[in-house]
Amino acid sequence: MRGPGWGGALFRGLTRPGVIRYLLRRSWGADQIDEDLCQYCVLTTRQRGAGFAPRTNWSFTVFETGAMPCYEAGRRFTDEYQAFLGSIGTQRRRESSGGKDASIRERNRE
Repeated sequence: MRGPGWGGALFRGLTRPGVIRYLLRRSWGADQIDEDLCQYCVLTTRQRGAGFAPRTNWSFTVFETGAMPCYEAGRRFTDEYQAFLGSIGTQRRRESSGGKDASIRERNRE
């Protein structure tokens, strides 16, 4: 997280074990949470550079639905989800090919 002096403090505040536990309880709607998941979340936020993790493939779509947009928005939700998954695949291909899209690399071989 970046900000004029407050980004690091905000990241540290949001990734305290108690806050992570609270967010997991809110996300799952129950006081019982998966302790292994909680520990994983805490450990990953403690890794070097975690506050600056790349988010280039993140996108957000607001669905005017309740808690289950996958059921309420149907096809629109599925299309958005597939597009997101496709962007992850494209990003991974670029990373593994040294910055070039794998399809471009294949064309250059021909």
